Amino acid sequence: MRNFRCVPMIATLCLFAPGTVVGAEWEQHQFSLSRNVLILTLPGDESGDFPPAPVVSNVDINDESNYDKWFKAIKLIEKYWDYRKFLVPGSVGTLRVTVMVRAFQNAPVDTLSGSSALQAAVMQRLRNKCDEMNQGHLKAGRPSLPCPLAGELVAKSLNGRNWIHYHTAFQDDVDVFVTEIDQAHYVEIRFSFMDNSHGKRADWRERAAADESKIMASATIQTHN
Repeated sequence: MRNFRCVPMIATLCLFAPGTVVGAEWEQHQFSLSRNVLILTLPGDESGDFPPAPVVSNVDINDESNYDKWFKAIKLIEKYWDYRKFLVPGSVGTLRVTVMVRAFQNAPVDTLSGSSALQAAVMQRLRNKCDEMNQGHLKAGRPSLPCPLAGELVAKSLNGRNWIHYHTAFQDDVDVFVTEIDQAHYVEIRFSFMDNSHGKRADWRERAAADESKIMASATIQTHN
């Protein structure tokens, strides 16, 4: 990471050197999820443009009352970071990271023949969301969106654990990583890339992707008996 400095000009601008998220050192976060502990390292300097969300560091994932009825998940943490461009006031892009726990839902048999329970759960949720959005498009007279296919789910091994990675083309610019933590639950780490560049040439998306890789490289899950 690089530090920044402000210098007097005709209008006061903060000059940011190119790099990853600017500010404090990265911080380790631990989340106790019944018998499992999720460990992540995240940037410490958050955007001031979004209200801070509560952090859930200890939760019983087997208690259904802890799940948000709208998201059908337990939101553990959500944070935002801004990316700057030299001589440009304000941010040119923002990265939002949301970490959640979801419980497996019953999925139709034909969702993914022979697939894992996690793949089936992810595909069913994506298809449901896509169908819901397309219903709104149909009512508004807009063309329907292409729904995700099973082949768009990519298996990745990170820190000795199997993850599934996918990018949502039918929603916003979002990368998602999911992994099972037991037979009934899985963790979802969602990276949302919010462009504020207004057509200006900026490499913020590449810098944010590098931070995504660094965050996922830090992700570990420990299971205790």
